[in-house]
Amino acid sequence: MFNRPVADLRATAIEVAGWLCPVTRDWIDGHCRVLPLMVARPGAVINQARR
Repeated sequence: MFNRPVADLRATAIEVAGWLCPVTRDWIDGHCRVLPLMVARPGAVINQARR
């Protein structure tokens, strides 16, 4: 999992959802926390190491 292109997989999943239902795609895109978690992850890992 750690060496997977998570952002690319998320983008592909959002695109495929849009093929099926644009409303569902927009809902998923609005509720998906992958990108914010990816941005916050390095800080979270560093903070855990300092405990």
